[in-house]
Amino acid sequence: MAAPSEWGLSAGLVESLEEMTRTEGLRSVGLTFDWAASHPRPKVGTEPVVLDQSAAALLSKVRERLIRREEPPHHETLVGHVRSLVRDDGDEDEAGTITLTADVRGQVRNVRMTLTSTAHEWAIIAYRSKVPLVVSGDLVFERRTWQLKNPQVDSSFLEHLQQSPPQ
Repeated sequence: MAAPSEWGLSAGLVESLEEMTRTEGLRSVGLTFDWAASHPRPKVGTEPVVLDQSAAALLSKVRERLIRREEPPHHETLVGHVRSLVRDDGDEDEAGTITLTADVRGQVRNVRMTLTSTAHEWAIIAYRSKVPLVVSGDLVFERRTWQLKNPQVDSSFLEHLQQSPPQ
């Protein structure tokens, strides 16, 4: 598909369709359209569009392609809660991977990133303290996952938190 936007297709629409088709026992989703009188009617058929389960399975791949086109990698600062922490036992530098639940352009997303040992320690502190972590980096959508590349943790709030006397 050369220009999905010409057909009214967007990552947001495909994501909504994906969510609708996750309903247990659903066989298909039917869509019908009405066109605004103030604009010329597009040259499309008048039959309803039916999306069956076999086609629904392909939606995640279509969404990923659209996101890559609509949202190329860009620098982003995320503020969110650490949802998971993973550290490879055999890793000598003690780097680790975290998943941060954060607002990404109006949607709550889980964003994965690999942090250096010091940054991973700050993520552990944020997780234990149940406070937000601030991380900046290059936000991308790859392999059906939001990822933050080259992440840099802003530890200033956590440093302040550790210096404050307990109440």
